Amino acid sequence: MKKDFSIAHPGAGIALQKAPLFTLLFLFAMQVLSAQTWTGAVNTDWNTPGNWSGGAVPLATGSVTIPDVANDPVLSGAAATKKVTMQVGSSLIVAAGGSLAISGAAGRGFDIFGTVENNGTISINDNSQFYGLDLRGGGSFTNKGTLQIGNTGNIPSSGIHNEGTFVNESGTITIDRTGNLTGALINYASFTNKASITIGGIAQILGYGLWSEEGLFVNEGGGNITIDRVARSGLLLQNPQGFTNKGSISIGAILGSIGENGIRCVGSSLRNDPCGKISLFDNVISSSTAVITNAGLFTINTAAAHTNNGAFTNNGILEYPQGSPVPNVTNNDLIVAPITSNCPFFPNALQKGGALSFTVGSTWYQDQALSIPAGTYNQASNTFTPTNLPLGVSTLYCSIADDVHPCPRTVSIKVTQGTGTDVTPPNITCPANISIDNNPVCSAVVNYATPTATDNCSVPSVVLQSGLPSGAVYPVGTTTNVWKATDAVNLTSTCSFEVTVTLSNNNNTPPAITCPTSAPVLTADDNCQALLGDYAGLANFSGSCVQQIPAPGTAVNPGTVAVHLTAYNDAGQEADCVFNVSITGSCGGGN
Repeated sequence: MKKDFSIAHPGAGIALQKAPLFTLLFLFAMQVLSAQTWTGAVNTDWNTPGNWSGGAVPLATGSVTIPDVANDPVLSGAAATKKVTMQVGSSLIVAAGGSLAISGAAGRGFDIFGTVENNGTISINDNSQFYGLDLRGGGSFTNKGTLQIGNTGNIPSSGIHNEGTFVNESGTITIDRTGNLTGALINYASFTNKASITIGGIAQILGYGLWSEEGLFVNEGGGNITIDRVARSGLLLQNPQGFTNKGSISIGAILGSIGENGIRCVGSSLRNDPCGKISLFDNVISSSTAVITNAGLFTINTAAAHTNNGAFTNNGILEYPQGSPVPNVTNNDLIVAPITSNCPFFPNALQKGGALSFTVGSTWYQDQALSIPAGTYNQASNTFTPTNLPLGVSTLYCSIADDVHPCPRTVSIKVTQGTGTDVTPPNITCPANISIDNNPVCSAVVNYATPTATDNCSVPSVVLQSGLPSGAVYPVGTTTNVWKATDAVNLTSTCSFEVTVTLSNNNNTPPAITCPTSAPVLTADDNCQALLGDYAGLANFSGSCVQQIPAPGTAVNPGTVAVHLTAYNDAGQEADCVFNVSITGSCGGGN
């Protein structure tokens, strides 16, 4: 049989045989390198090829799985990958100077069931669904370096989803470009911040800023949280365990950057500790089951309206620079809000509670550096007296020292200075008219509350101008009491009320009366005065009672005084008689 060994193209057969083998080897290598598993077979160095299942350091286009092995990885240089999955019991340390870039994952970017300590830089971007960093139950993450999420690419859901133990020990966390379903940072377990967290610092957050759904979130004394560029609420609290702030929180400092509410508290609690500081530039929404307690400085710098159906207690300093207060607040300490005065001073300059535990600076200033004096404050009288302050609106500053905790504060207060001339009279309020029966003589002892008066500039004096004081004996009939209030610049106001004494003996027989034929002669004293006696008992009368005019005890001068006695019955009928009383005397020895 003839064999044909001819080759049309020398070398072509060899090429055809090698091409499929090369392709298979390449695809196999890519598959191995795209899904690497840490073995730690050589040591703990991430960048040692022998520590990986494929015998090569993972590529930026691959994904990484880290199981629980003897040699846990330590990343001291630079590394990049699509996704990192840490299994239960595993551990990863990113050393100072080390960096891990995670970008392009089909699901979670950094999926953690184990333990992570970051002393370097971790950046997470561009996963197609779920969370940038998902810390599962039982897992832990300690950040002492830089954690950047969404700094260059989008995260479709939360930047950080925490169901484990997360501690930002001394590092920096930034979260941007997260989706609209949840929060940029959502907490379900234990989250402690001792350093810096910035949400929405460079790009939009489509959902909530910081959402505490379950577990306790604590911002420690050195912690600083900044939230801006949030489409929904800046801080959403739904965790029964509550949110505690001992450090500093700023929400919405970039004006207009919060889409819904600054703080929304629903069935949760927010506690601002004595040295805590919250600066809010949007509104507060608090549900009926929410509890908000401020013992530090809580500045709410917005003109927007608030809703408070829960328990909001101020045991610290509440500052309202724009004068829009949260309703239904129980104020035990100090509220700083705008004030206006046409007086030479500002009365009731601050809103003081009954358990005041702060000392307000006695000098207020025109600048935040507290270098240009604007006037003096008297805490005892709660008055501010301006000096060299122009008319109109000014923003002043003062220091407030905590009497117990070492955390002094500087607050601002908007003052509107008028003409400095008081033209507003005081306001005085009298009690209602009084009607009373006699008991059983022609009079009754009547007690009433002294009228009260208020004034825009001073504490007015209140005096009885005419009528009878409380506790006096009121005759049958109607007596009109007139009271007058006078303020510090002698502006006055009056009020009046009537006291009516009616008979109650049920006697409708026409009265009759006969005056005494004689009465004791009175002798005037050295002041040329004598006091009239009670002469009703000397008369013969029928009816309910007898009234004497002038009344017993009236001071009279020497001479003859006509005394009128009038008998009354219940029908209002009367009968009267007159007799004379003689008063003798030398009036001081005849001088």
